[in-house]
Amino acid sequence: MTVQDLTPSHSAPTDASLEAQVQSGVLGVVFSLVLGCIKRSKRGTADRIIQTSRIATKRAGIKMGPVGAQDEKTKVPGTYREVGRSCPTECRFHPVHFERASLFSPCYAVRGNVGIHSARGGADAQVSAISALVAMMARQGEIAIARKRSATHREFLAQVGNPRVGARLHVSGDFVKDGEIDAEYIGLLCEAADMVRGHFGVKGNAAVAYTYTHIPRERFEIWRMILKGHGIHVTYSKDNAVSEDFLGGEAIVYAHSEIEELRKLLPAYVTPVLCPAQTRKDWSCSRCTLCSVGNVGMLVVLDPHGSGARKIKALN
Repeated sequence: MTVQDLTPSHSAPTDASLEAQVQSGVLGVVFSLVLGCIKRSKRGTADRIIQTSRIATKRAGIKMGPVGAQDEKTKVPGTYREVGRSCPTECRFHPVHFERASLFSPCYAVRGNVGIHSARGGADAQVSAISALVAMMARQGEIAIARKRSATHREFLAQVGNPRVGARLHVSGDFVKDGEIDAEYIGLLCEAADMVRGHFGVKGNAAVAYTYTHIPRERFEIWRMILKGHGIHVTYSKDNAVSEDFLGGEAIVYAHSEIEELRKLLPAYVTPVLCPAQTRKDWSCSRCTLCSVGNVGMLVVLDPHGSGARKIKALN
């Protein structure tokens, strides 16, 4: 798999080409199974679509990784990959940097519920792509059903949040497999996203999924641009280390209580913004587009959370 193989064409895919994609390969089978679950869904919620999709893929003998229905903060479907194997060693919280990662790594994904899902997620390209396809379809299916059933636009927004916000990929894990950028996985993600965008009529490069990466910009920028062209928005995550290469549009894990100190360390053209989903009780990732659609000149500041929060705050 090469960069050229994944570069999106400037012309929109036709219905015929999309149908051909859907009919070929395991992703096409999963697409058809999940589409059936959406059409039969009475409740029309993402969690119900995911539950029925899990049953359908299991009956078909297809392995699907963990897909979270939604949590209190994000309120959109999310996927999990194995921490360590799917993560770049440049991440300072990578298990390789700790003698006993489950005890000493600040990474919130090595323990607790996320740790359990992470261990089950693995780093297999196809399994991870299937999970991503289910998550993206569950989110778009939920939006489509709510739009059809809602009497008013206000009611529609109350059910789904901002329809521009897609599924959350990699609640744990990244785009890596055993130290190298996983081109096979990225290729399958692009194919899956094209299927979803084509069926649900998502136009241009509007995102159907978003995620973060700890891979350095110099290694990943071309891949980030390719993913963006297929409707997957990637934000660079800076752990909690402040460096001189901030360009804006990134995210950082940094104690909100130290925001003024952080502001002094940043270039003048970068504005730190506290994560709204962590500072407002009436807000969630499903309503905010800072990470899922992108921002210019801003640094989204995520307060340390999860089981490693205390360790991360100690590093500030």
